[in-house]
Amino acid sequence: MAPTLGSCAGCKNKLISKEFLTCDTCKCKYDLECGNVSSKRYQQMEIRQKSTWKCPECTCKLPKNVNSNTPIRTLNEVMNEKDSLEDLSNQCENVTNRVKRVRKPVENIPSRDAVQDMSVVNTTSSCHGSSLPMDGFVTEGRLRDILRQEICRVINQQVTEQLKGIKDQMTTYNDSLEFLNKQYEEFRKILEEKNLAIKNLEKQNQTLQLSVKEITSRVESVEQYMRDCNVEINGIPEHRSENLRKALIQIANTVENPLQDSDIQHVTRIAKLNKESKRPRAVIVKLRSIRQRDELLAAVQKFNKNRKQHDKLNTQHLGYSGEVSSIYVAEHLTPTNKSLHAAARKKAKEAAYKFVWVRDGRIYARKNEHCSALLVRNFDSLKLII
Repeated sequence: MAPTLGSCAGCKNKLISKEFLTCDTCKCKYDLECGNVSSKRYQQMEIRQKSTWKCPECTCKLPKNVNSNTPIRTLNEVMNEKDSLEDLSNQCENVTNRVKRVRKPVENIPSRDAVQDMSVVNTTSSCHGSSLPMDGFVTEGRLRDILRQEICRVINQQVTEQLKGIKDQMTTYNDSLEFLNKQYEEFRKILEEKNLAIKNLEKQNQTLQLSVKEITSRVESVEQYMRDCNVEINGIPEHRSENLRKALIQIANTVENPLQDSDIQHVTRIAKLNKESKRPRAVIVKLRSIRQRDELLAAVQKFNKNRKQHDKLNTQHLGYSGEVSSIYVAEHLTPTNKSLHAAARKKAKEAAYKFVWVRDGRIYARKNEHCSALLVRNFDSLKLII
């Protein structure tokens, strides 16, 4: 026995076929005839459309534009109305309608005949006008087309407005980029000019540095040449009533290289480089010739070489009482050569060099007795002491 499907809510007959619709609102079941749906339309409907279908009673309850509750007409009624409209159109084609002139009443109220004539004219106009729609409602496809057209129109309008704003912004950006590009080109040109000027200045600076070094070297040579006849003596005690000439003659006699007063052209003390030092100021002596300078230096070196450390040339040999201090006699060097001599001695000590000496204003270094002497010309030459 087949299962019972229930009864139709419209005709109250039992549902025999499976082709029926269930209202999404009231959940009542309707056969296709009561639901105003053809079998072909039912076959074309999708599952979503079937699940959202509403019965005529629930559809009439929905609010409408004219606020009416007219029920949905059946397909037979629509077809009968269509046939009647076609017959009326055929009849109107063979009828000539004339509008009668009617006097208007005083109160401007149309008469009954005028109303009938206007009805005839309206009927004729309707007959010869556009054809009436076949259906009394908007189909789903037509609604989709309307929505699609409206959405496309709105989207096109919005996109056009947005594109216009973007176009204006792009125009502004292009103007800004052109301005920045122009400024960049100007700055790049200025930068290239400055770089070229800097390169030229660097070349000039290098040339000037070489010139300064050369001139400085020449000045140092001239200053050292002016000191060729000089000797520098360190360690002679200072007294207010001292006689430096007599002290120098005593040193010369002590080292067995006697000097006359006429051999001494000038003698004086010079200022200290370090004013806080407690050592006495150095004495500068200008002799008559370079030969006398070399003889005095050789005699002092020979005197110290043959004696012990405590018996080398000191203040006791000059007749000074009190604490004994050593006396040093050397060539008179320029301040630059003095600094170079001190740096050479320090570097030679680090590199285990045995000999560092000064000869004719030049500084020499030797690692041992078997190595050749190295001339230290400037501070760059200290790199050779290794």
